[in-house]
Amino acid sequence: MVSRNTKYVISVALCIFYSQAVSFATDYYVNAAGGNDGNSGQSSATPWRTIAKVNATSFASGDRIFFARGGIWRETLLPRSSGVAGNPITFGAYGSGAAPVLAGSNNLTSGYTWRKSASGTNTYYCYASGLQPPDTVWLNGVNCARGTAGSLADHRWDWANRDSLGFYTVYIRDDSGSPGATGVLIESAARDYTVYASSKSYLTFENLEVRHTDDYGN
Repeated sequence: MVSRNTKYVISVALCIFYSQAVSFATDYYVNAAGGNDGNSGQSSATPWRTIAKVNATSFASGDRIFFARGGIWRETLLPRSSGVAGNPITFGAYGSGAAPVLAGSNNLTSGYTWRKSASGTNTYYCYASGLQPPDTVWLNGVNCARGTAGSLADHRWDWANRDSLGFYTVYIRDDSGSPGATGVLIESAARDYTVYASSKSYLTFENLEVRHTDDYGN
């Protein structure tokens, strides 16, 4: 026979176990503009900055990772943990404004110098050792058709093979003017995936904008 005192002890033990189980779930925050990967990430006041930090972290079932609205990350999200049935790991958004963007493209109007082609048309080009040959180029978010350098129509693009210095060149024709001066956004596909989690399960993705991959999406 179980005494009343024994029942009380069992009840307390169960309460302690339940409390500990609930405490395992943690919220994490990522902010591309004001974050720091040296932060704890466990409040919106101490957010991480990069997806690389997220990729390097093991999460528990029930954990939630929130990306700041209005931010953009040009990295591939590679979750290293799985959730469990009924208690997934969630990737979502916090704050106000536009949905966080996970982009598989690079921004070619930031950090690149555009020059006008000698052909006399409104064709401009940029080149750098860090460029990758893209399958797709977007002008202000619109997918541009590829053409042939030297005879490009408006909003067509092309790229040249790596030269002896290891530089690739991207060409685009824009009759409105140089991409470096008109404020347009030119993006080139740089990653096959924005989210790759084929070996993981029980993950939830919500309120995120995923766009501009190379071979496997747009």
